[in-house]
Amino acid sequence: DSLTDEQLVMKIQTGDRAAFEQLYWRYKDRVIAIVYGVVHNRQDAVEITQEVFLRIYKNAHKYQPGTRFFTWAYRIAYNLAVDKYRRKKTAREVEFDNDFIPCFDADFTIIESGQDVSGRNLRP
Repeated sequence: DSLTDEQLVMKIQTGDRAAFEQLYWRYKDRVIAIVYGVVHNRQDAVEITQEVFLRIYKNAHKYQPGTRFFTWAYRIAYNLAVDKYRRKKTAREVEFDNDFIPCFDADFTIIESGQDVSGRNLRP
């Protein structure tokens, strides 16, 4: 007989790993789809989904009986995905291209970007 999501979470709160595994298989694909919809990268979606279920397991005691489990899981998944997307977007924004970074010689005199201190062209 199949237990409800709420019953499974109550069992997870007592450390029941089989209950956790059942919830995982029940919702894994839906969580991946939610996360993928935000990050648009399969590998990131799978990694974030693992983090979602880790948080569900660690925070099962925070689950409020009477609320839908999937609503709670959705919120965790969406928030983690948005956080990852923001971090990745910010990281891309601060990546520098050597064409836009001035190069300095030993005396801190700006030399042309793409040349080393000896003046040799570093570009192919």
